[in-house]
Amino acid sequence: MKIPDWAVRTKADERALELGFYWDDTEANKVKNFIERYCHQTKGGWSKPPTLLDFQLEDIIFPFYSWYDPQGKPRFNSLYLFSSRKIGKTFLSAALCAYDLCTSHRPE
Repeated sequence: MKIPDWAVRTKADERALELGFYWDDTEANKVKNFIERYCHQTKGGWSKPPTLLDFQLEDIIFPFYSWYDPQGKPRFNSLYLFSSRKIGKTFLSAALCAYDLCTSHRPE
């Protein structure tokens, strides 16, 4: 699978490509679909499906779940999420935890 241009941002990403790491966004798309289908936000008594923002997809979900080493193991095994207030990091953290607890087969 071809790696998107926006996915290689740092020298560490370039080095990973040199070492044989590859990009496969199949798992990231599963995460996106899981969140949009099963994780709803409640506001004022109404439950509504989330709208994932571009930065949540391009900066968090896709890089974390799409990079793999040559043996097929995930490149990253932990995620530290820092951002400003009121942009959905609590919801996103809870949704990612729910996905990993329910469906993921990532090694510890």
